Amino acid sequence: MDFMKTSRDDSEEEDRSHHLRIERRKSLMEKLERAMIDAAVVEDTEGADDTEDVVSSYFISFSEIVPTLDCAVSLLQLLSCDFIDGRQKFKVAKSALSYLKREWSDVEERPVKGATFNQSVASIS
Repeated sequence: MDFMKTSRDDSEEEDRSHHLRIERRKSLMEKLERAMIDAAVVEDTEGADDTEDVVSSYFISFSEIVPTLDCAVSLLQLLSCDFIDGRQKFKVAKSALSYLKREWSDVEERPVKGATFNQSVASIS
């Protein structure tokens, strides 16, 4: 009986933890959207658009202009969160493919190669 109680307690704890993560993400997205509206980088739709759509669309808009491979990897990691909808996932996948085809250089304009390059490519694919 103790095993079943422990298992049930663990399941309840996981549910609470999952709920807390969702609430934290929602709160963070709302704060991020508010900061983006205050900085005039996105338009205030007054709740007409989903907060997560507004935030993710904003970050997706940068996908074609990332300056370095590290930036590309970071952006893709950000956009791999589960708040991205199907239409946006297609845009992210398209960006990832273009990153894999691109010849990257570092900030000093030297080609990126070696272990750093291989790790970044592994992160993208």
